[in-house]
Amino acid sequence: MSRLIHLHLADSDYADANDLAARFQISTIEVLREGFSLLRWISQEINAGNRLLIQRGDQVAELVIAEQGHDPQARTNRGAVLRLVPDPTDE
Repeated sequence: MSRLIHLHLADSDYADANDLAARFQISTIEVLREGFSLLRWISQEINAGNRLLIQRGDQVAELVIAEQGHDPQARTNRGAVLRLVPDPTDE
């Protein structure tokens, strides 16, 4: 079953969705569906007690989502924030 919804996006969000659609060669609605799927997966992982880490070069950061009861700073960054993870070899 599917449902028809009306969605109001800020111009910048709409432009971002169109940019992603062009980059991945998918429709704008597919960008939104993929975003929902990714957020669902992230939520399941965090609720299971797992951490999501992103490595940029030599730095590792944890993806923190405020709505999951983590970092309130994430609310000011549109829902997520990266927090550097201490390197265990530095101890």
